[in-house]
Amino acid sequence: MSFYSLASLILAVVFSFVLQSIAQANTVSKLIYLQFPTQNHYLDEEPHKFYMYTNRTFEGKSSKPWQGGQYGYVRNLIRYNNSIIATKFHEGIDIAPIKRDASGRPLDQVKPVFPGKVMYCNYDAGHSSYGKYVVLTHDLPSGVYYSLYAHLNEIHVKPGQFLNATSKLGTLGYTGRGINKTRSHLHLEFGLILSSKFKKWHDKHFNDSNNHGIYNGINFAGLPINSLIKSSQKELINIADWTQRNLKIYYQVLCTRKSSNHMPSVLKHYPWLTGPDKPASSPSWIISFSSSGIPLKFEPSWTRVSKPQIHWITNSWLPPQYRSRDRIIKMHNKPYLTPSGVRYVELVSENF
Repeated sequence: MSFYSLASLILAVVFSFVLQSIAQANTVSKLIYLQFPTQNHYLDEEPHKFYMYTNRTFEGKSSKPWQGGQYGYVRNLIRYNNSIIATKFHEGIDIAPIKRDASGRPLDQVKPVFPGKVMYCNYDAGHSSYGKYVVLTHDLPSGVYYSLYAHLNEIHVKPGQFLNATSKLGTLGYTGRGINKTRSHLHLEFGLILSSKFKKWHDKHFNDSNNHGIYNGINFAGLPINSLIKSSQKELINIADWTQRNLKIYYQVLCTRKSSNHMPSVLKHYPWLTGPDKPASSPSWIISFSSSGIPLKFEPSWTRVSKPQIHWITNSWLPPQYRSRDRIIKMHNKPYLTPSGVRYVELVSENF
């Protein structure tokens, strides 16, 4: 081995040790560092290399925009009032592979964005549009967050394992519906788990089987992980503070509280949603949501209602269905929750 090769190996070992030390220290700190889950670090400099494109056809023209791999309302274009807007929400980011073999099969190894415990592995690609996926939980001072790694070709871990910053949880791939080898990518999410009673809610509203327990994608509210990673490269971040500082309230819902003192799971997981003090007993909640449905605040209310209703909504030139994931619609110039919106509020408030 040459001197330079030996020096490079020593540096790699030292860097790995430093990363693990920082990560372990951060698990007990309010400030954390989120790392890139693969060797693709082009997020800031060359985003067209970072995001995997989507296949798009709009007004008869086909394209492959990398923008469709971003977080947010980035898919399903329509023309509205002479403007072109995207109406479908993408809850994570699609990270393109860096390495492929001679047949085009991706080789990139996937690591956790932050140390955490493996809570669920879906080994059967046919059971989910996510394909083969892994869910980690991260027990932080501000709450218990999840990260999800989807479309894996291989899973290298099993539930119960604790993964550090250098652990390899799987190989990037193209399992799941609507993905081929060319569009291989890692779908990454990071955010809030909504309800520990998800199974009861799912059984009430759906006839299909739930193969994933509480780790079903419907039970997650993904934060803008691309922005979180960007911020984290500049300085350590507090997830709760970052969320409340960077996400705007789009609408508020007034809904019945299951009982005057009832605290839904989301408040037990994320106490910052009610502020520093325990909320007073009340017959109802006013819940504030981002446009994607991330709960941002719970406030007790003494107004009684028979079913969830819109309390307030941002004034916008866009119809609310295009910025609420079809959970709100306007009729006679007044906003109403759609059936899917009512179901979602039931899940978050656990009033079912």
